[in-house]
Amino acid sequence: MLLGMGVDKVMRGQGLGFELISIARNFCCKNNQIEWLDLNVLGGNRPAINLYNKSGFKQIGKIDDFYRIDGRPIAELTMTMSTHKQ
Repeated sequence: MLLGMGVDKVMRGQGLGFELISIARNFCCKNNQIEWLDLNVLGGNRPAINLYNKSGFKQIGKIDDFYRIDGRPIAELTMTMSTHKQ
């Protein structure tokens, strides 16, 4: 399952991102056919990366210079978490 999410700037810092991830994780855990919850994030998005790490995601890949934003190279990180109880 590929997770895509965003929280409006005025709503950040209230725990909504963590709650969205929790809901997605619970959904996946109830479905035995979903083994992994994956996501991609911009390499420079430190707040999002910290949230994903705190939520249990692990980085499994990085593509340097995947995007160009304002002429600057930006990496894309791939992160995943197992949806099976361990």
